[in-house]
Amino acid sequence: MKGKLAVLTIILVVIIVMIITWFVLQDVIREYDIDTTLNILYDTKEYTLNKII
Repeated sequence: MKGKLAVLTIILVVIIVMIITWFVLQDVIREYDIDTTLNILYDTKEYTLNKII
């Protein structure tokens, strides 16, 4: 019985850790996307300004 309980506990802990990691990675990916998008927008704006001048 102790073996089954240990296996169940390990599986539950792994699932919880995976869910937490997934949420953390979602935030990291979202922030990265926002940063790269802003950088691309800034670069194109700077490029068009230089082209006009």
